[in-house]
Amino acid sequence: MSGPQYPGPDPSDPGSNPLPGPNLGKNSPEGPPPGAYPPPQSSYPSSPGSFPPPPPATSPYGQEAAVSAGGNAEIGIRFGARVIDAIIVYVPVHVVTFIFLLFTPLLLALAVAVLLAFAGYYYFIYFETQQGGATPGKKVLSLTVLGAQGGIPTVDESAKRNIFMLAGALTALPIIFVFLVFGLIWLGLVIAIVITVSSDPLNQGWHDKFAGGTKVVKPA
Repeated sequence: MSGPQYPGPDPSDPGSNPLPGPNLGKNSPEGPPPGAYPPPQSSYPSSPGSFPPPPPATSPYGQEAAVSAGGNAEIGIRFGARVIDAIIVYVPVHVVTFIFLLFTPLLLALAVAVLLAFAGYYYFIYFETQQGGATPGKKVLSLTVLGAQGGIPTVDESAKRNIFMLAGALTALPIIFVFLVFGLIWLGLVIAIVITVSSDPLNQGWHDKFAGGTKVVKPA
């Protein structure tokens, strides 16, 4: 009995070598055949357009931020807006109070005067916080009030910056002493606003700074 008991590969035939190597057979190219391994998968989008859009910009209070392309409004135009609002608010307040004073008991007239005073005060808060930062007077002159964070003012900010208007509304009380006291207080606060707005580089009055940094802007 001759020859190897367990025949091995024929060294004269390269294709008979079963072991892996640089050549897998006569007709096999070097390396694994195409499709032997799946292409690597990427978890990132293949194009920039497939990213989701960013969320819309909002103010810290959940309201859409107000954007202004203009500059800070000066005292003249701001005073004009206040005059328009004062005509809208305080002329009806004083007329109604006067009517109640003539035809109703004094206590009822006083109660109505106080109620109307706070209603006039709320007028400014409502329009600045719920109507895009502008009262009717400001809308006529294209002015907008911005909160301390640059968006629509919060109720707290608007209440603080308009607190002086409450003193003006209380002048409707049908008592001479009360009228004089609140009238002088309101006049002093208005004069202080004129001075501080005119002298401040950002045209912010003391009431704006008292509210945390509100300001009035006029779009370009």
